[in-house]
Amino acid sequence: MTTETRTMADDRILEPDNIQTPPRYTGDRPQVLTSDTARQGPAGRPVLFVLVASLLGAVLVLGLYWIFWVRTII
Repeated sequence: MTTETRTMADDRILEPDNIQTPPRYTGDRPQVLTSDTARQGPAGRPVLFVLVASLLGAVLVLGLYWIFWVRTII
């Protein structure tokens, strides 16, 4: 038996998660830990690239639609 972890995705494409330990707590009541308390999304340029490319793609599609729509009116 092997302890090797197999992933279904290509590790060269996916960016590792930015996992941190939960914050310290010294209150009287129990600490509430949600699913995103200790986990953050991936950080870095790939995420920014996807966001910018998506925004530019949406602007391009809407711009082309607007141009064709204006031409049908004229």
